[in-house]
Amino acid sequence: MLSRLQAVSQSASRREGPASYGRAGSWPQGPFPRAKDPGTRQAVSLAAEMAIAIRSTRAALGWSQSDLAEQAGVNRGTVSRMESGASWVDLYVVARLAAALDLRIGVERPHR
Repeated sequence: MLSRLQAVSQSASRREGPASYGRAGSWPQGPFPRAKDPGTRQAVSLAAEMAIAIRSTRAALGWSQSDLAEQAGVNRGTVSRMESGASWVDLYVVARLAAALDLRIGVERPHR
């Protein structure tokens, strides 16, 4: 069974995301605009999928960024930067945001 974060992330990567996100594959490269290595490209894609899932879930709940920040115990600016891709956020922050939204973060091994 997929978690809500995984389900939203998977569907978001196939369709247009909320607001100005566009597709997860077109996410800004953050601090790595010329990254060629697969690991960095994968990190950028994952950051985009998580941001889209968090923003989509927050919006579906009718929460503002301030509401989410309060529930997660983080600064509203942190939520804004995470959702917009303006900066990379710590996994600890992602986990707090996901927990506040009742989402689960997971890693899946690709089927071969």
